[in-house]
Amino acid sequence: MHKIQREQLELLAKNCTKLLYEKCLQSNIQPTEIQIDCDWTQSTKENYFYFLSLCHKQSFFKGKVLSSTIRLHQLRNPKSSGIPPVDKGLLMCYNMGNLKLSGDNNSILDLSVAKKYLVYVQDYPLTLDVAFPLFSWSLLFDDQHRFSGILSKITEEQLKNAALFNPLGNHLYQVKTDTTWQGYNLKRAATIRFESCSTQDLTKLASLISGRVPNCSTIIFYHLDSLTISKYSNDDLEKIYRTMH
Repeated sequence: MHKIQREQLELLAKNCTKLLYEKCLQSNIQPTEIQIDCDWTQSTKENYFYFLSLCHKQSFFKGKVLSSTIRLHQLRNPKSSGIPPVDKGLLMCYNMGNLKLSGDNNSILDLSVAKKYLVYVQDYPLTLDVAFPLFSWSLLFDDQHRFSGILSKITEEQLKNAALFNPLGNHLYQVKTDTTWQGYNLKRAATIRFESCSTQDLTKLASLISGRVPNCSTIIFYHLDSLTISKYSNDDLEKIYRTMH
């Protein structure tokens, strides 16, 4: 979006629409809403917003709701961040911190950060739905505390392997010796931080949002796959939903 030319955006909108049409046809899906995800900035918003307007004009989008994801930081100053030309937005209430920062913080969900930004949500000029995080990940840092990557599909139970890791507390684990584990090359003294979202914190987040997004019609739990959902009971999810309403 930063370097693309206007004439390329027109082609991109047509190609994206064609792909959407073909995928829906193949899967026998008749969507009522199409959502486009982009973490735009002041330098990319003009191109991104133009792309959205081009998509909206495509015949495939006729009679369908066009929505765009909204990050928390885009709530604070809509005049400089811009408002995407869509029918509604999805407020992404996760990835609130710097995942590359070492230590025992949680970059997925930080309630103190959420509080700072959610004060602006009532004045946002788009109707908003809300997305809550259910996913987890493990973040790898080298012996100098430099970010080395995301270890996907690694559970905290696996990190409790005493033969490989020393527990440091607060979901931090230190590698005991150079090894290859679960397909990852780990060096001695590297640290791994496991990040997830407890039902308690998600319910607190729902309380912070409750009443601030009056026209919310949809609540999304991300990422809702079979492995992730097994960590939460139906009662847990219903409690979060009820807190929002």
